[in-house]
Amino acid sequence: MLKFVLLLIIFSQTIFGKELYVARNKNEQTTLEDFRKEEIKIGVLKNYFTDTKIDGVSLDDILEDMLKNYLQLNIKREEGSWDEIYSKFNEGEIDALNFSTQTNERKKLAYFTDPLFGENLYVASQNKKINSKDALNNSVIYLTKGSIYEYYLDIFIKNNDFKIEKKYNRDNLNFKDEYHLDSEYNVIDTENKIEIGRLPDISMVFSKKYKNLIPIINNALNDKYKKVINDWFTTKKIRIFQKNFYKDLNPEELAYLENLKNIGIIYEETGSLSYYSTKTKRYEGVVPDFLSIVFEGMGVKLIDKSIVNEEWHQKFSKFEKGDIDIIPMSKSSEREKNYIFTKKLFDLSVYKLECFKQTNEKKIGVTKNGIEENVARRYFLDDEIVTYTDRGKMIKDLKNHKISSMITFDLNDLDKMKYTIESLEIVPVNLALKKENYILRDIIDKAIDKVVDKKEILKKSELQNRNYVLEILDKKNMKYNNILSILIFVLVVLVFQSYKIIMQKKKNRELLKDSLTGLLSRGVFEEFCLNKNYLSGVAIIIDLNKFKIINDSYGHEVGDEVLIAVSNCLKAVFKKDYIFRISGDEFYIFASKECIQNKFKDIETVFRNTPILNKNNIGFSLGYYIKEKNIKIKDSFRYADIAMYNAKKSKSYKIKEADQDFINQTNRKEKIKEYLKTSIEKEFYPAFQPKFELSTGQLSGAETLARWENKELGFISPGEFIPLAEDIGIIHEIDYKMAEETIKYLKEYLGKNSIKSEFRISFNLSAETFKRNDIVEKIGSYLEKYQVSGKNIEVEITESMILADLNDVIKKLNLLKGMGIKISIDDFTAGHSTVGLLTTLPIDIVKFDRSLILALKDDIQKGKAIYLALTKMIKSLEFRIVSEGIEEEYELEFLKSIGVDYGQGYLLGKPGKGL
Repeated sequence: MLKFVLLLIIFSQTIFGKELYVARNKNEQTTLEDFRKEEIKIGVLKNYFTDTKIDGVSLDDILEDMLKNYLQLNIKREEGSWDEIYSKFNEGEIDALNFSTQTNERKKLAYFTDPLFGENLYVASQNKKINSKDALNNSVIYLTKGSIYEYYLDIFIKNNDFKIEKKYNRDNLNFKDEYHLDSEYNVIDTENKIEIGRLPDISMVFSKKYKNLIPIINNALNDKYKKVINDWFTTKKIRIFQKNFYKDLNPEELAYLENLKNIGIIYEETGSLSYYSTKTKRYEGVVPDFLSIVFEGMGVKLIDKSIVNEEWHQKFSKFEKGDIDIIPMSKSSEREKNYIFTKKLFDLSVYKLECFKQTNEKKIGVTKNGIEENVARRYFLDDEIVTYTDRGKMIKDLKNHKISSMITFDLNDLDKMKYTIESLEIVPVNLALKKENYILRDIIDKAIDKVVDKKEILKKSELQNRNYVLEILDKKNMKYNNILSILIFVLVVLVFQSYKIIMQKKKNRELLKDSLTGLLSRGVFEEFCLNKNYLSGVAIIIDLNKFKIINDSYGHEVGDEVLIAVSNCLKAVFKKDYIFRISGDEFYIFASKECIQNKFKDIETVFRNTPILNKNNIGFSLGYYIKEKNIKIKDSFRYADIAMYNAKKSKSYKIKEADQDFINQTNRKEKIKEYLKTSIEKEFYPAFQPKFELSTGQLSGAETLARWENKELGFISPGEFIPLAEDIGIIHEIDYKMAEETIKYLKEYLGKNSIKSEFRISFNLSAETFKRNDIVEKIGSYLEKYQVSGKNIEVEITESMILADLNDVIKKLNLLKGMGIKISIDDFTAGHSTVGLLTTLPIDIVKFDRSLILALKDDIQKGKAIYLALTKMIKSLEFRIVSEGIEEEYELEFLKSIGVDYGQGYLLGKPGKGL
């Protein structure tokens, strides 16, 4: 039935001549039918380059045609500024935005289509010159407030250590004598401009409701609309080119161009500048791409009369006879006697390739009448130069050492590993014309000046050239692949037969004893677990400490000796028990309960008294579980394994029992880890502990503390969940949640209260979170989303992150400070390595750990002396101090007396859901 419906749709399109989207399957058809029943509101940005009409069509019109006519959706356009439409989109008042930059934060809130186009960011001016990016230092740049452009401008400023004053103007109009920040597409015909960054791709964005519509829109884009969009950009550039080009032509040139219908050209093989692709069956590269744009803009048809594999002298002969009008080549004094040349198109590198094996005499091969010959005669004597009309023969003579070297600019078809390569000279490539064609030469010169995307052509051609080189390599590899296929087939048969024999032997061996130690093997252990669940006893796992170091340092022979010695120790102690060598240095034992603690003492003694173990300082970590009959063997060893790893991580013990309390704790940790993966967004909430200015007693801010109330486990303390979140790699999700909640709450608080300028709410960032590349972007996006200034935010970092990658930390801290955010070091105490780094780090505040307050209770005089000394040191560096953990009145009075700036603690205020 579905096939019949699809055929009917295609037939109706053919009859009525209107092209419609054809659903790929039944699900797509159902999705389209559902969404066609409702109105979809599309936010369209006003005064953006996408509303520019090119031949009566804008990019906005193209997307509307795709949605309305091709997909038959019921859409309604809502125009506005970026702030207006983005705000409505976030509030759910509109369903989609026709163009939006992709960011990680936006991707969490909505779905993006495939990229529509890329966008570079420029600083431009109509009249003010920009010779280099250094011209922007100590300048003023105008930009649109609230746009993503500002974020990338800030990165540019930080990376270049520039001082730039930003001024906001929502229209970016009339900047004749000022610099302004804008998209490349808005300044495409502006002469004075410089690129400062690349923006993320631009796509359509839809609210989460339209998840199933996104693949259909992507299909529509790939069907035809991506090409339509690309053609629109190409046409836009050609129109700009034509507008600027034709106004520069004089009447004589205009008349000449009006009568000029086509131009004949021949291309030469010049590496990345010009080469013949067997895949596309035409010449590609920088020169063909550039000239096609130039002549298309001139309205003249460029006819390629090149013949594949034709030698240079044959091509040049056609130009001399007048069979073709123009030819790309480098000009020289000799050539300028007979021909005229346009301005330079591009530069071309000329190389000297020399054989590693030297010939008896120096002979250098060049192509006759080519660029190579002109260059060679500037560097070498005439009797050293050998001219060739056949490039293939020249390469063959070089391989056979009939010549010692050759001069060339095309390295694509040569094995560069066989020669030394020296860059001789960079020569310009121009277009040569007959002398009588001087008017055409002048027209082409003016056209060359007006091409607006020379850099883009270079990028595109570089990519094409890489594909071309891969194409050549594929052909060379093809003949080897056929031979290799036969060899591989024979080898596969032999390997398969050998593998069967080896695997059978391995299986037999595993079912019996470990070949090195003589202990029971893994295969026997698996059988044991299946058939011995009725046993009671002790499941033991032993893992060697420092074995890997010995194995890596002294080799497998010494490692094997250690393993044999360990197995002998285990046999001596667990004489009547089951001992398995599972893998490497891991041993499983199932022992009787009788005298088990004595056996543990014995194993320690035997290890100490075994020479090779004592000499190499080999110890062990042991975990055990006392199994009853109703517990499975596998579960017993699982508990023992967890206990063993617990012992391995601990510095206080090397033997650990998995008793019921331990198992309960382990199970709780596993539950917490499981819930962590799904509960952060719904169950985590912030608590705000107030901070006070000690000299006045006034509220100066607060610290955000993460809190978790789980539906099954109840309240879970940060001391429990933070280490576990770090273990499973999701601590950043908690940090980002608290960061956003802080900024969101701050927005509400500022709206209801008048505050002092020093008022700040802080949140913590863990070392793992700070390593992430998106940390600065995330915080910036939250500030932008809630329209909160960074001056009311404080980020607390720990000392441990500073020791990880100091340069990276300083870079990110400076970017945060660039947003106005203050930086504090949390849990600062005496004796840590960061004391020496305080002058290096871009911090503002030092937060003293509660342990310093507790020192007052241990010895009040010494405690006060330490606190006073640290306070004086930090004050001398002009940092502010926050003292945490204030719980007693005498502590508060002491801190006031020595000039500590801020304090927090239960005496001043407990954490709560609000201030």
